[in-house]
Amino acid sequence: MNRLNPLYVAAGLVVLALLLVLKLSSAKEELLLAKAEYKETSLILSELSSLSSAYMSRDEVKKSLQRILSQPSLKSANIEQSIKSNSLLLRSSSMDKEALGSLMGKLLNGAYDIGAFEIKKLSENKASLEVEIKW
Repeated sequence: MNRLNPLYVAAGLVVLALLLVLKLSSAKEELLLAKAEYKETSLILSELSSLSSAYMSRDEVKKSLQRILSQPSLKSANIEQSIKSNSLLLRSSSMDKEALGSLMGKLLNGAYDIGAFEIKKLSENKASLEVEIKW
């Protein structure tokens, strides 16, 4: 009884091989899941980086708005600016429709995060405006 039966050793090796194959297949499945999650994460990251580059920082928003508001067509609109901690508020109590169209074209075609937007018609050629731009 000091000797090992070769059938027991062979059966033990077969069982060990089956366990290793099962472990390997589960590791392959985990690797495929990790690759899929990595692809999804990299897509989300590229979307976020493109969005963060599209929206400007606080100083860039101020500079671009100053450039827009300094145009001759908007000088007569008397647009008031008030800066809050996380936004900029543009107000005009009376502006003509050409100036309003010019300003709206610039704001809506730019990469600004517009929080609030209100236009009231005062007459055929005049309107009041209130726009909040966040950063």
